[in-house]
Amino acid sequence: MELRELRSFLAVVRAGSVTHAAEELHITQPALSRQIAGLERELGCTLLERGRHGAVPTEEGLLLIRRAEALIELANKTEDELRAASSMLEGSVAICCGQTAALDEMAALGAAFRREHPRVSISLFVTNAESSLRRIQDGRADLAVLLEPFDPAELDFVRLHTQERWVAVMGHDDPLATHETVTAADLASGPVILPLREGAKSVLASWFGRRFSRLEVSGEANLSTAGDALVRFGMGRSLQIAPQQAQDDLVRIPFDPPLTTGSALAWPKGKTMARAAAAFVRFAQDQLQERHAV
Repeated sequence: MELRELRSFLAVVRAGSVTHAAEELHITQPALSRQIAGLERELGCTLLERGRHGAVPTEEGLLLIRRAEALIELANKTEDELRAASSMLEGSVAICCGQTAALDEMAALGAAFRREHPRVSISLFVTNAESSLRRIQDGRADLAVLLEPFDPAELDFVRLHTQERWVAVMGHDDPLATHETVTAADLASGPVILPLREGAKSVLASWFGRRFSRLEVSGEANLSTAGDALVRFGMGRSLQIAPQQAQDDLVRIPFDPPLTTGSALAWPKGKTMARAAAAFVRFAQDQLQERHAV
């Protein structure tokens, strides 16, 4: 038996005649009659009694109706499941992020996205802002988490909820190490290590005000780990965004007044994204919007 023959048989039963069923199936009446006759030969029994009042199922025909309906229902369900499986989202999403608190937010979004799309892998690459921009521009990464401020001219983006906190990093023997917070005047009392990124320097310049130009800058660092290393060797206090994971051998004291920086998930404007990455962006936008509403 073929599913096509069973569907034709059920069509005749529903229509009550071969003629009407042929019209519904958009085939000729002789072609449909041959299908039914072939099915009867294969099964070795008469399925339909034809008369003036149309085609009426025999006892064997009634049994086949129940079996055919079950078989076709199962076949349709299987086809639907196979189509759904073949259309499941697959691929990978590569995201660049700094050593910041936003790394945890991205990891949480990635894990939630993968629960809905288990065939998609999420890759998090920890690097600095300049490298992140290069990677999304040359296609080595799909998305990048960028700290504000950044130039939005060539980027589309969605703002994250995480607010990054600025801290001064110093050794335990530093005179400021026992302070709960540090002021601009406190930090102007000794050498400091600034972040390498110009946007970060502009944020600090606004916070320090006139004192910024008078700071004793002993060095620069592109990552918190680099700043920490310079602190350990006596270069000064590192001014940085609190890292996602901090080591215990150094002291990290927040600014007073507090200084925070926002971040955003960004991608090149006008660039066609891979299907998985585009789906992740939509998912992130929905999730962030939903959390904001709450």
